[in-house]
Amino acid sequence: MTMQTISQQNKIIIGLFRAYHDISLIGDQLAAEHGLTTSKWKVLGAIRLENTALTVPHIARLMGLTRQAVQRTIDELLKLEYIQQLHNPAHKKSSLFQLTNLGEEAFDAINIEWDKMATTIFQDLNPHDIDSTVNVLTQMITKSEAMK
Repeated sequence: MTMQTISQQNKIIIGLFRAYHDISLIGDQLAAEHGLTTSKWKVLGAIRLENTALTVPHIARLMGLTRQAVQRTIDELLKLEYIQQLHNPAHKKSSLFQLTNLGEEAFDAINIEWDKMATTIFQDLNPHDIDSTVNVLTQMITKSEAMK
């Protein structure tokens, strides 16, 4: 591996950190209007996008987070009544969680605003470049998950 390759790798990683930071700030601004944070919005999204009630470990795997972090967020979302806890017939100690109507409304409202922001971010980008980026990120995630 050459220094040039390492330099490009570092540019990608630094770019990912920067993009994540900026997107999280935008997410916090959008979510704040509904008393939420980006982390709460992400957990709502994991449940909503799977279109079924999920356990904490399942949400953690989907989002690449620790179970403890997801559990803290779940506890906060329960207090806000954005999700509800359901009995899990497959596992006595691992409850299922699903969005309430209030949670669905908040998630949908945030996503409408996010879609506007995302359109602005992506509007001038080449679709081929976007596809290539998705491909590279998918490969990076697969390889990094295998290293855990």
